[in-house]
Amino acid sequence: VRSVFLRSGISCCRTDRITVVSQRSFRGRSSNVKIKPLDKDNSFFKLKNTNSVHDALKIISENGNTHDYYHASLLNQCRAGNLEFVKTIMNDMKENNVEFNVKTYHLLLTAYASRKDYKDAVSLFREMKKKNVTLDDRIYATMIKLQVRGQRPNEVLSLIKDSVASGVVCDWKIFQQALGCLTDAGKMTGADEILEAAKQVKLDGIKHLYDDIILAYARREDIKSIRRLIDEMQ
Repeated sequence: VRSVFLRSGISCCRTDRITVVSQRSFRGRSSNVKIKPLDKDNSFFKLKNTNSVHDALKIISENGNTHDYYHASLLNQCRAGNLEFVKTIMNDMKENNVEFNVKTYHLLLTAYASRKDYKDAVSLFREMKKKNVTLDDRIYATMIKLQVRGQRPNEVLSLIKDSVASGVVCDWKIFQQALGCLTDAGKMTGADEILEAAKQVKLDGIKHLYDDIILAYARREDIKSIRRLIDEMQ
């Protein structure tokens, strides 16, 4: 049991089964309100855990065909790469005039990435840009990781540049994966460009990129480039 006392005088005690909220007035009176947590009877819980598209559509319909319910049904199915389930849900969204937003696109992109479906992922990414969907760091990160897995250094570099130009900053680990893809392919000029992009956005964790690119130059016995990078770090 955990108790939290708020400035308003409300105390909140939480257990695994219920949450009890009580508030004592200045007159010493108190009231208790019991709030049920999400459980197995909850629609969101059912949507996230059903493998039946028929059951999912039924629950979504009963709750008003909103983005939240559609997305709940898609979450685990997209991670599993269950495209048949995903496409059925998305067709239902279109039939009910529920427009795709950035979260919808990210879920679909995740499904393609789970199946290493490069062609459809790239096609979807282009569709998003054509429709002026505001791309976030999750979209770029998913695309970059997919292209890294496919060992496509040119596409990886292009995505890093595009994200930076759009004002989107991915996590340093995404930059690190991109850098590794370029150095593994022997494209050191491209690796330098990724480091420059990281410097441009003042990336947190950039030290890790310096360590990796110095190591890559060391393997090539490029002392001049190593000295240059060490000077930059200082």
